[in-house]
Amino acid sequence: MKLLKNLTVLCGTLAVLSAVTPVFAATAMVDVDRVLFEYTKAKEAATQFQAQEKALENDLINAQNKVKAAKTPVEKKTLEETYDKQLRAKAEKIKNEQLKKLKEIDTEVMSTISKINANGKYDVILRKSATVYCKNDITDEVIRKLNGK
Repeated sequence: MKLLKNLTVLCGTLAVLSAVTPVFAATAMVDVDRVLFEYTKAKEAATQFQAQEKALENDLINAQNKVKAAKTPVEKKTLEETYDKQLRAKAEKIKNEQLKKLKEIDTEVMSTISKINANGKYDVILRKSATVYCKNDITDEVIRKLNGK
């Protein structure tokens, strides 16, 4: 019974909002996940990230094997400390590079969305995940512009 009441209230609220929203704002939506999945530069970055992580994983395995092969406890401890320091530095460098690249891609996506709306056609552009329904989907246009088509 309570669920039915909540559902009725939600439907009523959505009906009111859908009736009022067009009066105040032209709205569009963008499926950012799809944009990132289909944007060539983002795909290349993802491939690069995977390669970097695989290389780091291989370095870790090699370091573990060398530590296991150490002949004395002192040598083992020295190798552990050396490799720990090297691998942490390498992981930090990779993380910083990835963050920089992701920020660059995010800036390009947001800039492209702004350029699409340069004429002010839309008052509000939302992420798809934040919408229940929106007839103005500009995702394809964003992807075309980002990929230079």
